[in-house]
Amino acid sequence: DLPRQFSEAALAEAKALTPNLDAETLNQRVDYRDLFTISLTETSGKEETTPFIENALTLDQTKQGNWRLGIHIADVAHYVGKDAALDGGAKQRGTAVFLNDLVIPLFPRQVQQCASLVPETDRLAVSVMLTLNEMGEIQDFEIQESVIRVDEQLSYQEAQSLLGSDK
Repeated sequence: DLPRQFSEAALAEAKALTPNLDAETLNQRVDYRDLFTISLTETSGKEETTPFIENALTLDQTKQGNWRLGIHIADVAHYVGKDAALDGGAKQRGTAVFLNDLVIPLFPRQVQQCASLVPETDRLAVSVMLTLNEMGEIQDFEIQESVIRVDEQLSYQEAQSLLGSDK
């Protein structure tokens, strides 16, 4: 039995959330909004029902000539308090479930709307920044609470096409 409904308490908590970010929150995070950032989805994101986008990527070159790969994960925890009804519901569900055309989400839509890494919007993330040498070997890494802004959202098919391979 997969739960298809959220508790009234969880829905009330979700309804009270706002995607607006205050200066205090932004000042406590590393700012990566100036880095060109892409997100990848199963679809192009131009459909009426855009999925929850939980990951984004950046790549830039350091002054030392290494590469810095950023893996940015939507910071849902910023919006879901420990031991809140939303947290308890997510613990019971464990994960989102995808069955053909049926999606049973981990959180109500309002949580997804606040945290989803959609283009042209400041969003909170947890960023894993990997420093790679010219051979692609990891030289260093950092994990940081951050703020990002996705510049482009691509489907996996669009990204593969840009890379020049249909496989």
